[in-house]
Amino acid sequence: EARARQVDDIIRSLPEVRYTLTTINTGSAPGKMYASSYIRLVERKDRPRSVDDMSTVLRQRLKTVPGITVTHVGLLDPVGGQKQIAFSIQGADLGELARLNRVALDKIRNIAGLVDLDSSLKPDKPTLDIKVRRDIASDLGLGVAAISTSLRTLVAGQTVGNWRAPDDQTYDVNVRLAPQSRVRSSDLDTIPFAMGANADGSTRIVRLSQVADVVESSGSNQINRRDLTREVAITANVSGRAAGEVSADIRSAMDSIAMPPGYGYKFSGSVKDMAEAFGYALSALALAVIFIYMILASQFKSFLQPLALMTALPLTLIGVVLALMVFRSTLSMFSIIGVIMLMGLVTKNAILLVDFAIRA
Repeated sequence: EARARQVDDIIRSLPEVRYTLTTINTGSAPGKMYASSYIRLVERKDRPRSVDDMSTVLRQRLKTVPGITVTHVGLLDPVGGQKQIAFSIQGADLGELARLNRVALDKIRNIAGLVDLDSSLKPDKPTLDIKVRRDIASDLGLGVAAISTSLRTLVAGQTVGNWRAPDDQTYDVNVRLAPQSRVRSSDLDTIPFAMGANADGSTRIVRLSQVADVVESSGSNQINRRDLTREVAITANVSGRAAGEVSADIRSAMDSIAMPPGYGYKFSGSVKDMAEAFGYALSALALAVIFIYMILASQFKSFLQPLALMTALPLTLIGVVLALMVFRSTLSMFSIIGVIMLMGLVTKNAILLVDFAIRA
């Protein structure tokens, strides 16, 4: 909470911020050590900086807050609500995945333009392992299921009914050990289990320490799976560079890692969608050229004259490249659609020119 308030003060110091709402352990940031801040800005016409410009400034200021990891700043991808860069390392053993995760993060952390780097592999959470001495428990007639059921009820609690208060309010009745009896791990050793009756008619009591050992341990915080195998997802955003350039650098860095057999990495999210969209667009471009040739061959009743027309198609790329360089734009899905439309216009002009030459 102290760190969240410190971050909130930094955000509110920006003149473009109207108000903020910071929550801890919510749906977008589950866990008591995670916080999420919603930022409401003034209207776009009332501020000189865009969201991307403010995100860059905010990342720099948040570096001054010790003990926090910034996992996302700015707007999410409008398609799917994801971060711009997403890929996963897949394999069978969680320990080996953790090692590859550390190596991968060290490799890509310093890539230019890569920000908000985060991994789904979180630190292990502390646990208490109950190791039952099965031979002794079996002699006493106590099974693992009975021990786990009793422990769940006494430690975690169980709702056994409800009670209507005099004010007509209904409350759940929860059976659970008193708080002072479940503070330390040693408190579990004294939990009693009723095991029938003795010869004198008294209840036979067996304590947990007589049939099991309570051992402090740690367990996985979460386990992700994809394509029937375990995975560690790595996500990030891009600032100052195109997502395609950053993903290409990430691919080169990941290819340099020696992965054992059965382990590999796979891109997902926006990078995967972008690669598929480019593939479909290039296929459409190739089909457009083929269909243009077929139509021209049928119109001019010749297989050679359409080739003269189609020599103008590669020349269209000169204007495309120059326009992208002048306006400092990137090759995107919209620009590829523009190239396809431009080739149709160039073909129309070439038809008019060649037809006029033939007529003349």
